[in-house]
Amino acid sequence: MYVKFGENNLTTQSMETVFDYNITDKERENIGIPDKEHYLLFNDEDSANLGLAKLMHERGDMKRATMYANKLPPDLKWDFYRLITHP
Repeated sequence: MYVKFGENNLTTQSMETVFDYNITDKERENIGIPDKEHYLLFNDEDSANLGLAKLMHERGDMKRATMYANKLPPDLKWDFYRLITHP
């Protein structure tokens, strides 16, 4: 969960993360995700999308990996593509 500040109000929205996709311990280790508690404490929307892109790539789903990568700011997007093309 994260908090979103709007005009004169405060709302809470859930954020999609790798843990919504039943990530295994092996996948978590392979893509560098800590345990769920620590991950959620320090996670923001860009980090969540980067983690999702890495997970989908790990699973061989490049269509969805690209979808999440395209949500990233340019510097993180290029970091992701460098990571997957130059391991």
